Amino acid sequence: SNGCVLVDSINVLQPPKINIGAFAVGNTSICVGGTVFLNANPINYPNYQWKLNGVNISGANSPVYQASLGGNYAIQATDSNGCIATSTSIQVQVLPNPNIQFTGVSSNYCENQDSVILFADPAGGTFTGPGVANNLFNPSSLNLGSYQLQYAVTDSNGCSDSNTVRVNIR
Repeated sequence: SNGCVLVDSINVLQPPKINIGAFAVGNTSICVGGTVFLNANPINYPNYQWKLNGVNISGANSPVYQASLGGNYAIQATDSNGCIATSTSIQVQVLPNPNIQFTGVSSNYCENQDSVILFADPAGGTFTGPGVANNLFNPSSLNLGSYQLQYAVTDSNGCSDSNTVRVNIR
């Protein structure tokens, strides 16, 4: 009331904006049983949390995550000021392994039978086993008994599988 005015100023500093990105090391289309490494960028924040389809992944708190499930992955980072940012998502697709069907293999062959061409679906694979050469099976080269033949194939996506079939020489 004596006409004096007090003036003071305060500087308010806004912390720098937090930015976080994510990238995959390798192909994000993986086969069943495969994985792809996902990395945060930068890696200098004190806290990280990976998310799959928007849900926290339990225990996934480092800048690197090894993904094996399909879906949309994102990384959330928290800086030392408590500011939070979330990356754009990375889609991981899990491709099925080939479903092998034996289409040209009998379960029984005669001991003196001529060679037969072996077939399986999907085509393009390789048969191996006793009496097998170049997908030809020669029953007459084997003694009486039971034998296991294997077929292995890799599809156009790079996914592979193998299966076995038992044949009898009578």
